[in-house]
Amino acid sequence: MLFKSVTSALLCAAFLVSIDSKGDLYAIDGCQYAGSPGSYFVSRSAMLLNDQAVTQSPPSSASPHTVKLGNCTSSLSSASAQPLTITMQRSSMASSSDDTANTFQILRKSSVREVSFTLRVTDKVGKILVPSQFISLGASVTGGRRLLTEQTTKKTSRKKRGRHTPSKMQNNVDAEVPQQWPKRRLLKGSWGGGSSSRRRYSSWRRRYSSRRRTFYYRSGYIARRRRAYATYYSSGQPAYYNGLIYRNSYGYGASYGIVQQRLNAEYEPSHGAPSYAIRDYGFTGRAKGFGQGTVLSNVKTMAYTTSECALSCSAATSCAGKDACRCVSCSRSGSWTLPEAMTRDILMKTGWVPNNAQWPVSITISNLKYSKTQSTSSVSRDLSTDLMITYDEVDTPSQETGGAYSTAVPSLIGLAVTMGLTRFFL
Repeated sequence: MLFKSVTSALLCAAFLVSIDSKGDLYAIDGCQYAGSPGSYFVSRSAMLLNDQAVTQSPPSSASPHTVKLGNCTSSLSSASAQPLTITMQRSSMASSSDDTANTFQILRKSSVREVSFTLRVTDKVGKILVPSQFISLGASVTGGRRLLTEQTTKKTSRKKRGRHTPSKMQNNVDAEVPQQWPKRRLLKGSWGGGSSSRRRYSSWRRRYSSRRRTFYYRSGYIARRRRAYATYYSSGQPAYYNGLIYRNSYGYGASYGIVQQRLNAEYEPSHGAPSYAIRDYGFTGRAKGFGQGTVLSNVKTMAYTTSECALSCSAATSCAGKDACRCVSCSRSGSWTLPEAMTRDILMKTGWVPNNAQWPVSITISNLKYSKTQSTSSVSRDLSTDLMITYDEVDTPSQETGGAYSTAVPSLIGLAVTMGLTRFFL
């Protein structure tokens, strides 16, 4: 009986580890500066009301902050975007997938239409993990994968159905100019142009791809475990979605990408088709497991005192040349019930290896501006949390350093050992 009890406990522990979330969620705060004809926001640091950390009860639906906050500064403008430095601590549930490539992700309310900002990430000793890069997120995606794209030739210009980005494209974070996507052939038959009487694939990769199959997994389980995707590798080479390959020589020198089955686990389907789409920065779509009313148990927030923002622009309307607030006692955590569904943006050019960084990691976001759909045109002075940032694992070839899926899931190895012990002692 003792061995049965120990075995049951170990099995439960293995299951709990396998469904944990990866990186913690960190709130990104903003203030509104314009109403009709659109609602426009800029990044602003949350300020403690009267510099006192007084618990807010009941909690606000607009923000995950657990303390009372002061109002946003009046008369803000597009020049009032305050630099934010988020001090990201190592998660207590760090897994061995921290040995391989991870990328940062933005979760934003579905009402947020467009976002632009500059991102830079360093570790505790100042090592650059992600160099400064401008990121622009477009409107939320509500449809499936088949998008209408423009195909131009020397003689004609016509519209053709299919994906709007190519296969086997190197996406290097060091490139400073927008990439021009080359043209590519589409699948013949039901997936693209061509005669229906000759249903052939345009390349061996298309023939190998499992995209015609649909897989649904429990949210937060498959998306975290590389071993679950082992069947979508060929001789250690992952079948990256649309053949897209990325690099960030600062944080992860080798190549990486993401397989379709991981995307299916990260994004909600729409009318039976995937809701995600390719963007120049990576992928976007409706986040699975982040619907309206979802309770997030541990969201990190940062709220400052006046002295911590002495070198910043918390009381000013222009932030040109100003620093971010300096965190001394600003970090807190609490639960938050989502007021609306969230969109997930995977920033594929931000690859890094958490185990190669000295923690905490500093995420600097500057010149953040975004627009949001609202039912009223009036300008509110309440702080609003419309975006969050986190990180998660992506896919790498098994032979690359830190990229072997065979070492990515100690919880499954422990499960196998536990099952062996169970059979031995029973």
